[in-house]
Amino acid sequence: MGWKMATKRQKLFMTYFLSKASFFGIGYSRLFNISSNDTWISIILGTLIGIIIVYIISKFMDLKKGTSLKDFLNKSIILKCLIIILCSYIFLEEIMVLTNFMTSFFLLKTPNICISIPILVVIIYILNKGLRPTLKTNEILFYISIFITIITFLTLLIYPNYDYLRPVFITSYSNILKSSLLYTTYSTIPLLLLTNLENDGKSIIKMYLVSSLRILLLSIFILSIFGPALTKVYRFPEYIVLKRIKILSFIEKIESLLSIIYIFDNYILMLLSSYTINSLLGSNKIAKVSFYGILIGLMLFGTIFLADNYYISLKNYYLSPFIYSLGYLILFLLIIKAIKKKPKASDPT
Repeated sequence: MGWKMATKRQKLFMTYFLSKASFFGIGYSRLFNISSNDTWISIILGTLIGIIIVYIISKFMDLKKGTSLKDFLNKSIILKCLIIILCSYIFLEEIMVLTNFMTSFFLLKTPNICISIPILVVIIYILNKGLRPTLKTNEILFYISIFITIITFLTLLIYPNYDYLRPVFITSYSNILKSSLLYTTYSTIPLLLLTNLENDGKSIIKMYLVSSLRILLLSIFILSIFGPALTKVYRFPEYIVLKRIKILSFIEKIESLLSIIYIFDNYILMLLSSYTINSLLGSNKIAKVSFYGILIGLMLFGTIFLADNYYISLKNYYLSPFIYSLGYLILFLLIIKAIKKKPKASDPT
């Protein structure tokens, strides 16, 4: 059981989680480094551009007529390979980010491998059992995430210094545009995983806007609390800002609990990337061995080599947008294939 069991409601929740997953530990830091205190402007512009990409993704989901990505691609080996490459990179990046995050703030003396192995085991277990329980859990976690987000924003209202947001457009227009395109890439390309769903693309634009609004508001809070200088220093600014939260003047240090909403985003992205790789490879024994080999290899490489080397990891973050951009080529080829497969209306006799 997999994507066949996903309802349209669950599809929308997936849109919310996927469109913001790549910002944790990567997206925010890159945006702040490029566009500084004009980041909020670049997010607005990037959202407007992103609506176009999400619309194209939704149209493809309509054109494929309710088939899964595996069935739609059939014998398109090149397209399958491109999607597997993209999903493999996303998995590698996310496991590296989660490992870095856990060893930086929680499990300081724990070997990286001791963190990544349980993550991999859980993902493989879920894939073997089917995604149905996870999809149902998402329905609950969506509302929990929204509730935590609202509480977070309300409790942070006393801290911002909005002078940090002025003057506007002090960053070069080229950097604002670059940051906007980066935002569009990070927020839309993960939504390609939705094309494995066997239903249409209706309403995903609305949920994309909800997710973008959350990202925009959080970026404004981060900038107005820390200022553009500090936001360029912090590797996980969205987590650091949670340390400021106090409830009723005595409930504090709850950032560890609140950070679960970020961790879950990354986990969902890793899970669906893995599921897509698994479904495209097939179900025979050779495909299964190849799938497990890919995941184990990515886990070992990302954990042992990349996660231990800050400079290589940072370089990987700069490389990330270019590899994510492979998704645009994939989307273009998918649309072309869908149009070619679309049955032509018969001429009236």
